Amino acid sequence: GQLIECLTLMAHAVGKEKFAPFSQQLIGAMILIQEGTFEKVDPQKSYLLSGWQRLCYVLGNDFAQYLPSILPSLFSLIQSIFNSSPENVESDAKDSEYNTYETEEAEVAINLLSVLIDEMKEAFVPYVVRAISIVIPLCDYKTNEGIRKSAAGCLPSIISCVKTTNLEDAKNSAKSFLNTLWNAVSTEHEPEVIQEQIEAMRDILNAIEWTFLDQNEMNAFFNQIIKLMMESDVRKAENEKAKHEEGIDDEEITMLNEETSREEEIHLAIADLIGTIFKTHKHLSVPLAELICTQILPKALEANQSEKMHKFGIFLIDDCIEYLGLELLSSKWEFFTQALLTFATNKAATVRQAAAYGIGNLGIQSREYFAAISDSCIGSLYDSLKCQQGTDKPKPFGHSRDNTIA
Repeated sequence: GQLIECLTLMAHAVGKEKFAPFSQQLIGAMILIQEGTFEKVDPQKSYLLSGWQRLCYVLGNDFAQYLPSILPSLFSLIQSIFNSSPENVESDAKDSEYNTYETEEAEVAINLLSVLIDEMKEAFVPYVVRAISIVIPLCDYKTNEGIRKSAAGCLPSIISCVKTTNLEDAKNSAKSFLNTLWNAVSTEHEPEVIQEQIEAMRDILNAIEWTFLDQNEMNAFFNQIIKLMMESDVRKAENEKAKHEEGIDDEEITMLNEETSREEEIHLAIADLIGTIFKTHKHLSVPLAELICTQILPKALEANQSEKMHKFGIFLIDDCIEYLGLELLSSKWEFFTQALLTFATNKAATVRQAAAYGIGNLGIQSREYFAAISDSCIGSLYDSLKCQQGTDKPKPFGHSRDNTIA
């Protein structure tokens, strides 16, 4: 195992050209080891999985020639890892989170699959069905959140892979994967996993690039998004209520604030997902945009909301302007303008950055309208440049200034 690690690290260090004369010999030896018999707890499995990942990166497209020899026994190895994990062992605590040698091994295995799919692209297509049969059940893998996150992150790579040879198959797979992710989200309790699942949905939409959902499917998608935001808001409200209960101490309040912050990260991921929907399903998105403008944004932009929630609101406005435009949302243009002018001088650099970006898009998307408000916009941008760094970190503060100047 350590010899495999050493040799594959050396290959990664010296690069493809210098490693090439030795690649066949090393890969042949690794295949022989992989096709052998392993103990239930056997470090060689993790060394092999990590080694294949390094060699895939080193050899690039040249690694594809070895896939027929590597993948059959590799799939068997990966399946055996998941078969021996706590998920498949009868236990009264089956729904508990486990972090064991087996679950760490399983996470390495799913990450390797993701790397192979990303790097091999079209060459991996013959093995996609087998990969899907492994990955899909892991999206709802109850006993380890790391595996659930890794499985969700693998799905967009599969879509990109399938798309290289058959767009229609990719579209159908994308619909199926989105349903899988929504089902997983509906029973998920960990905010970090929910965020990863939302980001996977976004990446699936981006992987297809074009409209592939019809209006009924899009309406169901909208309803799921709204439900997800409402559930997150309920959890935030419960945290806020708990902070004022009798006998709560400072440490518990800190933990509740951290939980609320994680819920707000979910909102930011949702904003990113909605922006991708606007970009890829423009004309089907107007009902969602109308609902956002009337029911979501007024609350998100209230003065007492957090920096993250203000970012959430401004991100949504930016995407409405950039992807839907004056053509579809002319009645909301003045509302968007006033919000961006207000938040261009917000005390948080990240919010100012998003507002400045939106003002720039106002000028691009509605030149005639912008001519009438240009003085106000330029004035707000100048005022934005006068904002001091304060508690902002140097990087976001610099990005805010760059956006404002641009």
